[in-house]
Amino acid sequence: LKRRIPEITNIMLTKSLRELERDGLVERKILKSSPPKEILYSLTENALELLPAMNEIYAWGLKNMEKLQN
Repeated sequence: LKRRIPEITNIMLTKSLRELERDGLVERKILKSSPPKEILYSLTENALELLPAMNEIYAWGLKNMEKLQN
C-alpha cells in the first residue's frame, strides 16, 4: 500500500488499516519472522462483497472528474 500511495504517512496508513480492520473489511495476520515484523493484510468476505459497488463508484468518479473539479 505504501508503494501505491507514496504520499501517505506511516501513521495515517496504520490508522486507516486499523479502522478497516475494526469495521470488518480487512484482516491482519502477523507472520512469524524475526524483526522486522511482517504483517499481511487481506480483504474479508464483507469487503469482497463491496468491490462491485466500489468499482462502479470509482468508474463514475473517473467519468465525472472534470465536472467534480469545477
